[in-house]
Formats: sequence, structure tokens, C-alpha cells
Amino acid sequence: MRVGEESVVCKIIEGGKTYSITPGVFKDNIRMGMIAVQQGFPSVGGYYHRIFQPNESSFEWIAQQDGINFALLYFYVLLPWEQKSGVIPGPITYHIGDHDGDKVHTGDIPTGQAAILQVEYLETPPTNGKVLSPYDSGQSYILPADFIETVPGYYEKIMVSTVGGKHYSYANFHLAKANANWDVESNARVHVLAGGQWNDIIGLMKTGKSEPGYLQLNQQGGNSMDLFALVAPAKVTNGSDGTENYVFQLGDPEKDGSVGVRKV
Repeated sequence: MRVGEESVVCKIIEGGKTYSITPGVFKDNIRMGMIAVQQGFPSVGGYYHRIFQPNESSFEWIAQQDGINFALLYFYVLLPWEQKSGVIPGPITYHIGDHDGDKVHTGDIPTGQAAILQVEYLETPPTNGKVLSPYDSGQSYILPADFIETVPGYYEKIMVSTVGGKHYSYANFHLAKANANWDVESNARVHVLAGGQWNDIIGLMKTGKSEPGYLQLNQQGGNSMDLFALVAPAKVTNGSDGTENYVFQLGDPEKDGSVGVRKV
């Protein structure tokens, strides 16, 4: 599956070397982890995946497993999804990152969600409708799909559907305003992927690219699209010991996660 380059940390590493990793998981239902892949992935298929836990201590990790030397290391933060209302043809309303990743409201500014997405199924393209903003942010990375597809609650599948004798093969996407000031937090990246292998980013919703738009659901050899949301990271400091520090923060004053990485 592909993710936008600004949506994850990507670090070149040396196979067989030891790295000190310091994770910080600050919200109780985000999903944060690391993925290491071989050079040439997925044609060369070896990878390593680890999910971070709240209050997890620093640990040392060797960039090698079962004789495989890893070349690239990724860190990510996924936001939870919840269907709040609606049935096909919709609109169906999804909350992404309820309370900024917290199960219980703890004073987030603004209160609410990272985004509220409404999906309406259509038989034909909407009159005068616009195609959803494509991914145009440059490079993308291919990661193993199981880092989200095996975890209910962190992605949503939108499928070609037949209901009441009507065949719905299009969907209109709209990021609703959670309050008067915003429709998606500044560092949320809502991906729309298509195709049987999730290898094509068909659309990307984020601040400045969140106008309503539609897509044909049966693209790239598949009959569905998969949606998920990542928190874009920012590099904040280089420690005196060589640690590279990154923070994942949606755009309000609170941090969702952080990670430090250093070659030992």
C-alpha cells in the first residue's frame, strides 16, 4: 500500500546496525508503530513491524532479522475511525480521531475530531461535480498493507454496492466542519486508496485540499476504495547524542506521539 511522503517519518538505516528508539504514545487510541523494509520492497518482500505501547521505554533494535538487512525505517501514527450515522446510499458520517485520538475528552483545542467525513453513494457522477483532489504532494512510499488492514477501527472500506435495485459505483466525499473554524486538522492526512493491492493513492484530503469531490469506486482493477488517516510528523530537534527527534501533532497544542532514533 502507498502512503504520502509527508505522512510518515522515513529514515535510511544501515542493515545489521543497532539503533536506540524512544517512542512516546500520548493518546490512548491512536495506533503508532515502526516498519522496517528491505531495499527494493515490495519486490524484495522482507519487512519488520512493531506497534508501540503507551509508557513504553526506550529499546535497542538491530536492523536485521532472519538474515534480512533492512534499509529503510518508517514511523507512523494512525487515527481511529468510527461510523456515526447513515446507511447506503447515505450520507454516511464518519468521525476520524474523535477527541484528537482520546477516548475521553481531555481539553483538546478545538474539541471534536481530526475530521468529520461524509460519504454519499451515487449511481452516476454528480452534475457539475468535481473529482476529489488527487495526490499531488510528490513522492509516496510503499508499505506492507497489514499495518492497517488487519486492525478494525483504523480504516474504512467504500465498495461498489447494489441496494434497492440501484447500483452505486460512485461516491461523493465531503469533509464537514466540526465547528466554525476548521474542517480538518492541519496535520491530518486522509488517504483514499484504490486497487486490489492498495498501490494507488486516488485522493488525499488535508487542509487546503478538502473541497467536496467524487470518485468512481471501481478503479485500478478493484471494486472498492480504502480510507485511512495518518498524522504528518515534524522533525523538532537533533540531540547532542545524535538522536533525531520527531513529533506527531495534529495541529492543536497537544502532541499525539513522538519518537527519537539514534544509531548506537
